[in-house]
Amino acid sequence: MHTSDSIAILFDKFLRNECDAKELQQLSEALKQQPSDVFFNLMEKDWNTFIEIPNPLLSFGKGDEMVNTILLQKRVSVFSKRSWKSSVAVACVGWLLLGLGGLGWRWYQTQPVVYSSTSIHPLLLPDGTQVQLNHQARLSYQESFWGDFRRVHLTGEAFFKVSPNKRQPFIIEGSKAAIRVVGTQFNVKQYERGLWVAVTEGKVILSNAQGKSVSLVKNQWGQALLDGSLTVESGDVQNYLSWRKNHTLQFNNVAFPIVVKQLERLYNVKMRWPVSMQDKYLTASSRYEPLAQLLPKLSLSLNINYQIENDTVIFSEK
Repeated sequence: MHTSDSIAILFDKFLRNECDAKELQQLSEALKQQPSDVFFNLMEKDWNTFIEIPNPLLSFGKGDEMVNTILLQKRVSVFSKRSWKSSVAVACVGWLLLGLGGLGWRWYQTQPVVYSSTSIHPLLLPDGTQVQLNHQARLSYQESFWGDFRRVHLTGEAFFKVSPNKRQPFIIEGSKAAIRVVGTQFNVKQYERGLWVAVTEGKVILSNAQGKSVSLVKNQWGQALLDGSLTVESGDVQNYLSWRKNHTLQFNNVAFPIVVKQLERLYNVKMRWPVSMQDKYLTASSRYEPLAQLLPKLSLSLNINYQIENDTVIFSEK
């Protein structure tokens, strides 16, 4: 026979997603045998001790999280402290009756869908958002976007065309940084140093783990680095889309330092070059291809040399 204290301990572990299968079974059976107000009291205690942090990485609504984790089959899109008890009252009955079987079903429904791309791969998310993943990119998201936010996690590079929904912002999480949008188009890359985004339509908000954020609009790109810094630049972002099908890499009388910066971000490599090359300008067009195939064309166009040492491209004058 479980005491109220032991039930509270199990329930607390359940909220932290720390219960194993045996403990889930015990919690389910224990709550079936208790008066319904035991469950309400546990929910009330958890709610009253919750403090929401105003950070886009952490602000996934508490009510939505509790319903998503606990209440199984009742989907609630708007959740507030004033209304949660009535929602719980309806869903709790089904939960107590279904027991562990229903709990397992709801757990399955909330598991993330994960795509790992070995080629340029198009996806259509549950809300109609279109995503194109670059080689070796990985995207995870919930089977259904029904909470306060539409939230995904990205590793690698992808192009997003987000379906508009002002009531349910779209959040892309990277390593200690995030992008928040309503409906727009942009290219984003999660790499070793942080999160980088280039906007082709609309507006995005780029945030870091320290709570700082910047807004970006069309033809702007920005970085949220792991050291906490945020940077914003403006210019034509089309070259950052050249990895996508039917897109080309184009330079129209572009200064060499800008060429190098774009290639570094596009191919995620480091490049070194002498100051004497800053007065060189490039006019060229090429399909997106491996860097090893692009560098000979670049050196021929600019009449320069290059070599690769320890994953760094080093340019020099002829």
